Amino acid sequence: LIVKLAITSAFVATPGVGVLQMGVSNATAKPSAEAQGKKAHGWATKAEKLLAKGKVEKALGYAESAVEADMRNLEYRSLLSRIYMRQGRFVAAERTLMDVVELGQSDPRTVISLALARTAQGNVESAISLVEANRAILPASDYALALALAGDQKRAIEVLVDAIRTYNASARTRQNLALASALDGRWREAQVMASQDMPQTVVDQRLVQWAGFARPGAYQVRVAGLLGV
Repeated sequence: LIVKLAITSAFVATPGVGVLQMGVSNATAKPSAEAQGKKAHGWATKAEKLLAKGKVEKALGYAESAVEADMRNLEYRSLLSRIYMRQGRFVAAERTLMDVVELGQSDPRTVISLALARTAQGNVESAISLVEANRAILPASDYALALALAGDQKRAIEVLVDAIRTYNASARTRQNLALASALDGRWREAQVMASQDMPQTVVDQRLVQWAGFARPGAYQVRVAGLLGV
């Protein structure tokens, strides 16, 4: 992608292009752009379908082709970042998500994904600063989960408890509270909260998994485990 951009920039900057040549170039540019746009859409559609089926490796090639064909399309870059996250390629995911933000998109999904990518790399202060700066647009459950995974479990628990008291919380909110409690070493509270939505056998399995998450500095394990990488 960088090489393609460099070549394009070099062509634009090259002096001495004649009027006739420019006229031919402009005449053929529009249909070429339309064709590329159709190809990009087709590749992105294939990538989405493959990703939904769990065929992540195959989806990657189509998503990268879609981005290369239409480099300013936010949806294609967002799709590519999701694939990178599913692969556990958190550095690549962060770079792609930053491109999305720089192109003007800053929705809750993008913010949380970027925070998780940074957390997985151990850049927890940056991840916390990011979600704090975007607190106004983030659902309480997602905001608190990002905090908990980045190491601020106490603040996460406060937010989740308040959310449960304020309105009828979803199972997702309760399970995020159970996870935050486990990461903070409150295992009894975690077990009680998790039991509200899962049978005990599943709760036991989940607590074993969370014990691995709770190890000091296990940021990558937390995010990878949460995403099923």
